[in-house]
Amino acid sequence: MRPFQFDMNFTRLVPVPVHPSYPAAHGCCSGCQAAVLAYLFPRDADIVHAQADEAGMARLWAGIHLSSDIRDGLE
Repeated sequence: MRPFQFDMNFTRLVPVPVHPSYPAAHGCCSGCQAAVLAYLFPRDADIVHAQADEAGMARLWAGIHLSSDIRDGLE
């Protein structure tokens, strides 16, 4: 289920995607990209991982994914 399905009064910011909620695709892609960039640029690893987290969390703020979808996608 997506967050808006738990609360019928929830107003979505974006249309409902046609893919499953778990795992979050933004989390998966951002996590993979961050892992590669952190490996190539170890001095910037903390910044890169923070940006990946923020990209994943944008989907939570939009009401598309639950935090568990994003967390597992990032891993």
